[in-house]
Amino acid sequence: TDEQVVLYFGYLAWYKGVDFLIKAFLGKNIINGKKVKLIVAGGPSFTQEKKPHYQKFIMGITQIMNKMPINIEVTGFVDEKDIPAYFIASDLVVFPYRAFISSSGPLSFTLAYNKPFLLSERLSNILESDDVKRSLRLSGLKKDDLFFKFNHNDLMDKVGKSLVTSQNKKLSKFSRALA
Repeated sequence: TDEQVVLYFGYLAWYKGVDFLIKAFLGKNIINGKKVKLIVAGGPSFTQEKKPHYQKFIMGITQIMNKMPINIEVTGFVDEKDIPAYFIASDLVVFPYRAFISSSGPLSFTLAYNKPFLLSERLSNILESDDVKRSLRLSGLKKDDLFFKFNHNDLMDKVGKSLVTSQNKKLSKFSRALA
C-alpha cells in the first residue's frame, strides 16, 4: 500500500523491450517523490526458448536481474488464475515495445481492467485508429501523455507524471473509453 506498482506483463522478449524497462528502473525506487516497484510478470517464451539468439537474450536479462534492487520483482510465468491480481494491484502498465509484432494479450488485459498505461513511441501508429483518437479526446489526453520516447529519461519522466493522481485518472479514463 505504500508503493506505486508499475507492471510489465507478458513473455520476456526483445521486441517487447523488457530489458530496456528493467535497465530504466535499476536504482529508481523513488519517482516524483513516490516509492515505486516494478513488477515484471512473465517468463521466457516457450516457443523461443531453444533458439540460441533467445537463450542469449534471456542470459542478458538474467545478468541484469542479478543486479536488481529490491524495487524490481520478476515473477516468472503467471498462472491464468493469478492474472487478475497483478492487474488489480498495478497503478500503471508499461508497454516498452520495440515493435508491435502481433496482437497483445497484455494490452487486452490492461483494457479489460481499465488500467492506465503508457506505450513506447514505436507503437504510435495505433493513433491512426479512430477509436484511439476518440478515446484521447474523451479523456483529455494528448499523444505525448500516452507515448514515451524510447530512452530511459523520457520513460521515467512519463512514469513519474503518470503516477500523479490527476494524470493517472485521465489515463484510466482513456483505458475505459478505448475498452
